[in-house]
Amino acid sequence: MRESVIDVLFYLFEDILEEEGADETDFEFVANSLEEAGFAREDIVRAMDWFYAFGNLNETAPQVGQHAIRVFSSREREFLDSECQNFLYGLQRSGVIDGAILEMVIERALALEEPLDVEILRWVALMVMLNARRQEDDPLVGAWREQWLYVDDNNVWQ
Repeated sequence: MRESVIDVLFYLFEDILEEEGADETDFEFVANSLEEAGFAREDIVRAMDWFYAFGNLNETAPQVGQHAIRVFSSREREFLDSECQNFLYGLQRSGVIDGAILEMVIERALALEEPLDVEILRWVALMVMLNARRQEDDPLVGAWREQWLYVDDNNVWQ
């Protein structure tokens, strides 16, 4: 996928879904809005596929042992550099995510099919966590929205 797919996703989340509300939005409306905004149909379809895959995340989440140690494969390292890996390890060490959500984040990041920087990965992680933990009374959901997974200049999760 090209960077424009990520641009489509940002536009989708920041402009269309926020304005219309996720419950009121249908595929044709979204696709037409994105085309009117100047995005290529191919990128729109790829972005929508990525977006709609969230519906299956909890069903396909792997069972991960509590004391499992995650080692990134060579393919994963192609897309997630050491800075990204450290960011994910930090989320897990601090208890923000568990092993199953970590795997979901990695899967959604790799689905973008391009190397990511930590800013894009932070956004992917937020989308996964918000979709994996839909309970509105969950205090972490509100905190994630407010903090947007803040990381300081040294890439230390705050």
